[in-house]
Amino acid sequence: MKISKVNPNRIGHYSGSERLEDPTLEEPDEDTEEVAYYWHNNPESKAILREEMGNKLESWNKGIIDKYPNSEMSFHLVGQSHIDIAWLWRIEQTRKKSVVTFKKAVYHSKQFPKTYCFALSEPILLEWILEDDPELFKDIQKTVEDGGIELVGGSYVEPDCMMPCGEAITRSRLYGQRFFFKHFNRLPKVEWFLDSFGYSAGLPQILKKSGAEYIWTTKLSWNLETVFPFSNFFWEGVDQTRIQTGIFPMSYDPLKNWEKFEIGHHPLKSNISYLGNYERDYYDLAQWVEKDEIIPPVGLFFGMSDGGHGPTSEEVARANMLIELSDKFHWSRVESFFQKIKQWEQQFPIWADELYLENHRGCFSVHAEVKKKNRVFENQLLSSEALSSTMSLLRNEKNQKITEILEKTWKTVLKNQFHDILPGTSIPEVYDDIYEDWEECCQNIKLIKDEISTKINGPSEKCQFVMWNPLSWERTAKVFIPVNAVNNNIKLDDEGRPPFAELTYFNPSENTILAQPVSAEPKEWLDARPAGWWTIIQLSATSLTPAYISLNVKMSSNKEIHSEPLVLDNDIVSIKLDSKTGGLLSLTNSSILERKNLLKGSNNNLTQAYKDISEDWPAWNLTPEYWNHSLELSNSQDVQITLRDKGPVFASIEVQRTLGKLKNPVLQRYTLFKGRSEIYLDYIANWKQPLVMLKVGIHTATNATHCTTDVMFGAIEQSTDPKTPADKARFEKICHKFYDLSTPTNEWGIATLSQDKYAFSVNKGSSSLTMLRTPPYFPASPEAWVHEERAIRKEKYGTEVPEYSGLGPLRSTYAYLPHKGGSLRLHNEKPNPLVRRAAEEFNQPVQILTLTTVQNVNKIKVDGQPLIKIESDFAMLSALKMNEWKTNDNIIIRVIEMLGVGGKVEIELNPLIQSNIISIQEVDLLERPMSETPIENKQTGFAITLIPFEAKTIELVID
Repeated sequence: MKISKVNPNRIGHYSGSERLEDPTLEEPDEDTEEVAYYWHNNPESKAILREEMGNKLESWNKGIIDKYPNSEMSFHLVGQSHIDIAWLWRIEQTRKKSVVTFKKAVYHSKQFPKTYCFALSEPILLEWILEDDPELFKDIQKTVEDGGIELVGGSYVEPDCMMPCGEAITRSRLYGQRFFFKHFNRLPKVEWFLDSFGYSAGLPQILKKSGAEYIWTTKLSWNLETVFPFSNFFWEGVDQTRIQTGIFPMSYDPLKNWEKFEIGHHPLKSNISYLGNYERDYYDLAQWVEKDEIIPPVGLFFGMSDGGHGPTSEEVARANMLIELSDKFHWSRVESFFQKIKQWEQQFPIWADELYLENHRGCFSVHAEVKKKNRVFENQLLSSEALSSTMSLLRNEKNQKITEILEKTWKTVLKNQFHDILPGTSIPEVYDDIYEDWEECCQNIKLIKDEISTKINGPSEKCQFVMWNPLSWERTAKVFIPVNAVNNNIKLDDEGRPPFAELTYFNPSENTILAQPVSAEPKEWLDARPAGWWTIIQLSATSLTPAYISLNVKMSSNKEIHSEPLVLDNDIVSIKLDSKTGGLLSLTNSSILERKNLLKGSNNNLTQAYKDISEDWPAWNLTPEYWNHSLELSNSQDVQITLRDKGPVFASIEVQRTLGKLKNPVLQRYTLFKGRSEIYLDYIANWKQPLVMLKVGIHTATNATHCTTDVMFGAIEQSTDPKTPADKARFEKICHKFYDLSTPTNEWGIATLSQDKYAFSVNKGSSSLTMLRTPPYFPASPEAWVHEERAIRKEKYGTEVPEYSGLGPLRSTYAYLPHKGGSLRLHNEKPNPLVRRAAEEFNQPVQILTLTTVQNVNKIKVDGQPLIKIESDFAMLSALKMNEWKTNDNIIIRVIEMLGVGGKVEIELNPLIQSNIISIQEVDLLERPMSETPIENKQTGFAITLIPFEAKTIELVID
């Protein structure tokens, strides 16, 4: 008997198990040659299938086909096998699942040439096949060439389609399509987001600009409260890009549930247009369609899924029998199906909103740390990418090492955006592996920063570090400088603080500002910050600013931010806390309502708790009507309020308490910085109680009728008092970096900025950020290799893997931002960049690059001057990177319109950069030229025009 081995030195961070390391493990497959022979060649099985499929066909003829005698209905059969990168098994087992599945696809293509077709998505699976089984990869290439396999999708993985940022989805499309083009010389036109838990309104633009003409998903057929009535339609994104979309169930379910989804198969009446969104009750679609006419093509995309293996021999045999019995059924291809439907595009309705799944709403908040790390690495990669590309421009050289590290790290992040990893719905062993990925990502990003640090210096030998601002506007930034960026031998006081200091920086002349010390945070906190200094500094757009620290500066007490145990006031905003709970009693802004309180009530920034119990899919779903199932959780239990920090740069108050019978320790920190309007907030806990959802919210005086939130490359508005059934079903919403409640006339508002959360809810002028969920983990799949690992652990130690997700250390950082004007525009409709810029600054902190003594004759002297500056209130630099389609030395700049107003944008380039540019051209998101006409290259930069929420990509052709 073979005994697998575990590595006692490799303990899973989440499971607590010793890691099983057995390369001989295989994926079980019951679809043997004998089984295949039985279903394809045995007269007995054929007789069984003839009777069974004949009965089904008779039922479908009576219930569907015969109802429309004037329509030549045709049913397009395509084999597929949705493979989860990880879910109830580890990624390493998925690699074996892919081999089994694709061998089966090749086998059936050979058995039934010129008829059978298998739709293959997710290039990451093929990347693994190329590494693990090169001969199978060659077979797949040949089968694609012969037509037995159709490449679909184009994204590197099938991601969660709500939480990733626009740049991450763009990279997924770039790497996926590039792989298909390199190895198969083709680009799929159908995006294949079969199983994601909702779809952002920013997706249509990204898909269309990266080679997609169509998109298919089955997921909205899973709605719980309403039936999404659109099957064949145009989906319109935030920038008004439209993409032909199909939504219908998998397998034969379109026929089994025909009555439920039938309305979506009817074309609109002639000369009728239909524009739908969630504020329009979409059940009125029935009034506007041709009742006696059907769009004839119906897609039947089938195959054993999630764990792969499909279509099995039995499934293929059933399809072949159905085709034998009826000429209305035939093998097809996905793209052919969409091309057939396109004939009716003039009678398609238009859906102009996100595609919200009324199911699995808990995926936006379960497993808090995976959400936090996703945001962290998205932001750090974009910052590191821009830094590396800037150095390439300044030095007129390409760093192949950094380019390779960036791509490798991006692919790791994209892999972990898969729609059962990022949503937090996998088994704990999956997150053991993801945790190791995070450690590697941290190392990679440090390598990049260290490499670049050796190539720059400042104008003075005193310079100790450089501050990197990756954002394309001048910013007043709060900057943290760790002591190890200055000197590892700095003496700390009794509270662990370094001395007060001055920061001297060059921009380009020499300037000096105050730096306020802070002690190291407790090591048991997640992402504990070391000792160092905070300062507030004015930094140029996209700049590298050299600086050094001078110690033992005497500070005058009259310069301090006004601070008391219950009050903070920095002359812009002031807050007052409740002495019993530590909740926010008042929030004022010097420029709004003559400093009147902008909040209502006394329960602001306090924890609300709800039962988190769902009988079906507990990690995925919230308790039905959870707001009616609140838990008693006093916010006044063991409360201690302490004025933690005070000084000229920042002041903070800490509120410590315990929550619930288990006395879960929670610390909340309020911080104000000089010259900033944000109230910065930390929520730090060690949570012990399972089956709980925690929310933290505020009650504003805005009387807001709509909430604005950012999405991929744009923003959307949603009613705070929804009227339609489908809009009411969006009770758990999703943000990226902010959501905002403003007055109906856009006089003022309060935005919630988030660094690590996605889920929130609103009710008129109140909102709540979802902090935590602690549902049970789902059981591992029966064939999962982790059962062996768990059995060894049980026998060796008598212990088991954790039952609940979300228990243990928790940390969230967010902010409340009171502001004049609305979230996107002022009351006079002029653009208002304040909220969006504050959210970006909150998520893109200034990076510290420690200068080294490494001798390098080619070091670039930096002086804090802007390198790339966008002169616009409504546009921002979204990406600055190397061209990765051709992998040449050219630089890609992506600019997005962020406020929904549009107009002309001037992009200024530093002379050192401008001198290296031969020409400028627009490219698509795959970085391929879109026009033979170049953009005018002026001496100071170039200009472009953006429509509302447009993402425009520009290539700088380098000398």
